[in-house]
Amino acid sequence: MLRMTIYAISLIVITLPAWALTEARLLSQSSSGQTVVFNLGIHDGVKDGDYAVIVKQVRSLDTRDLRLIPAAKARNVKINSDSSVWILYKVFDHELLVKGEKFLVLSESHMLSGRRPPQIGRIKVVTNKQQIKEQTKNAEADDKDRISKLKHKYEVMTPAHENKVVT
Repeated sequence: MLRMTIYAISLIVITLPAWALTEARLLSQSSSGQTVVFNLGIHDGVKDGDYAVIVKQVRSLDTRDLRLIPAAKARNVKINSDSSVWILYKVFDHELLVKGEKFLVLSESHMLSGRRPPQIGRIKVVTNKQQIKEQTKNAEADDKDRISKLKHKYEVMTPAHENKVVT
């Protein structure tokens, strides 16, 4: 019994902060319904220019089931310490967006926090005119592990089709 109690308490302690990070109250809404203000700010981990899905939690009183209904897709355009302004670029249901109600704001900064930003594998050489030759040689030396550079080292093994050869 003690083990189950400890398990339940630890589960509550672990999951409550995760829900608290994304739960927000709709503070105000524009007359067009395309701009909203939530009580999430910099201190809550929201970043400027962040994309999010606004989700409404609906509980059934009869069956006590929990449904998560997406209300809109949004982009953060302004952020303060305790509030943020979001533009709704795709609204699924205008009736769900009621001032003063609580919503889940599933933002990229929270949902993808463990992912690293994508990097492009291009080589950039920015230098003076006097150092162009040296910098170009260094860039080519770093690029030696590419298969396109090593193609001459592979020999033809078997023809794959009548006119093509597999290397």
